[in-house]
Amino acid sequence: MANSFEHISITAVKVLARLAARKAVEAELRAKGVRTTLVKPAELTVQAQAYLQSHPELIDEAKARAFRLGMFEKPRRKSA
Repeated sequence: MANSFEHISITAVKVLARLAARKAVEAELRAKGVRTTLVKPAELTVQAQAYLQSHPELIDEAKARAFRLGMFEKPRRKSA
């Protein structure tokens, strides 16, 4: 188990939150009958960013998921 004083990786939290937002957008599109394979990836990304801004709880969920998965920052080297 990781040391409780280690910091959760900010990058991991951002990636997990964006991934959750993208999956939610794809699910919404599928519910509307849109084939997500025909939607441009750039358009999905724009919609996912907007979804993430309107659903900040995804960031809290991503933090919890990163903690469960043990995604902690690696110790940085001290410069000489």
